[in-house]
Amino acid sequence: MLRFVSFLCLFLLVQGEVLEMFNPSSLQNCMKKLSIGEDEWAQVLQDKPEVPPEKILCLFKCAMEDDGLLKDGVLDKSKWPMPDCVQNVGTISNCTDMVAFKDCFN
Repeated sequence: MLRFVSFLCLFLLVQGEVLEMFNPSSLQNCMKKLSIGEDEWAQVLQDKPEVPPEKILCLFKCAMEDDGLLKDGVLDKSKWPMPDCVQNVGTISNCTDMVAFKDCFN
């Protein structure tokens, strides 16, 4: 599992995400819940998509919900310093809504 989290951290760095936002234990729990395997990670790392696959967006959403950064689709901006553009992100009701959030960190 540690190797798995390392893949995730590398992916987030490649994608330009801010790692401090994601609690490693929440990510691990969500990876198990969503059945994200190492082969899947390897493919995403290789492809470096501008928009991550929906399953990866679901992983980010799940981890943010587990950490209390996202509740009922609303970002809690008081729990972690976020860029101003987050103000423009609407309700995150499904995984694909995470694209708007991700775009704030590019």
